[in-house]
Amino acid sequence: MNRKMNHIHERSLRITYNDYTSTFKELLKMDKSITFHQRNIHTIAIEMFKVKRNLCPSFVSELFVYNEKTDKFILPGVHSENMGKNSWQYFGPIVWNSMIPDNIKECVHIDMFKEKIKSWVPDNCKCKLCIDFIPGVGYGIMKGNVFYPNPF
Repeated sequence: MNRKMNHIHERSLRITYNDYTSTFKELLKMDKSITFHQRNIHTIAIEMFKVKRNLCPSFVSELFVYNEKTDKFILPGVHSENMGKNSWQYFGPIVWNSMIPDNIKECVHIDMFKEKIKSWVPDNCKCKLCIDFIPGVGYGIMKGNVFYPNPF
């Protein structure tokens, strides 16, 4: 579904800018927009901010465990590789702990956090939507001719 939505987004950008040669990334920069997945990461970041600052309902905050000493959310154990790691309960702490820059996490007010998160482009995501799959090898990131296995 993510790929289909991005394809429609790409087609609309090509029509809008009458540009049929640029890459999707170049079109996104031209438009100052982001992919749907990156927008979803923004939404998760905002929700994790609310959890940390106790701005969400208690049933939501009970899904997460925050360690004050390390200033990080604790990753829950997962029962299933596919289902568990794709859950908000698992991916939310990853977004908060390792993806969001510290200067954004330090915001005190939700409005300031939302404003800063809008200008942040999450380019360090290592979920299955963002990494490459090499048949016979698995998921990882290709940089040039070098393959780096998925650290998760």
